[in-house]
Amino acid sequence: MKPERLAVNVAFPGKGTVFLGPLRLVDLGPGDDFFLPAGSWLTSGQIGLVGGIGGGVLGLLGAAVGILASLGRARAAVLAILA
Repeated sequence: MKPERLAVNVAFPGKGTVFLGPLRLVDLGPGDDFFLPAGSWLTSGQIGLVGGIGGGVLGLLGAAVGILASLGRARAAVLAILA
């Protein structure tokens, strides 16, 4: 089925004018990602995994710094992590 009509709703706080350029419909197959350019060496899932692991590691380092600093131990390690 081909679409007959496309409705676009835009809401911004305050007054103003919104201009839309020419729209185009893109047919994506399974596994295609609209936001990644063709030939990307990482997929969206891999990027999310790297971000999740990186955020977890930084969170654990922050927890270690907080615990060690509150106990007054491993001053050199705490300062190295913070640097």
